[in-house]
Amino acid sequence: SGSVMSFPLRQHHIADGTALTVVHVSKVPTEFRWQGVIDIENRELKILDAERLARIAGIQKQLGIQPQ
Repeated sequence: SGSVMSFPLRQHHIADGTALTVVHVSKVPTEFRWQGVIDIENRELKILDAERLARIAGIQKQLGIQPQ
């Protein structure tokens, strides 16, 4: 199980809002899916490994997760 939320944004919306290229915006979630951190399907984002995602984001301390 994992946290599931609506994810209506398209890659070009994220790219426009973050000043990144659509190619970069595409590569990051693809890598996260490959690593089993998230899944995006039918406009829903599912967080499969919240601890790993927190480590990647560098916010493990704020969430009380011990660094590895």
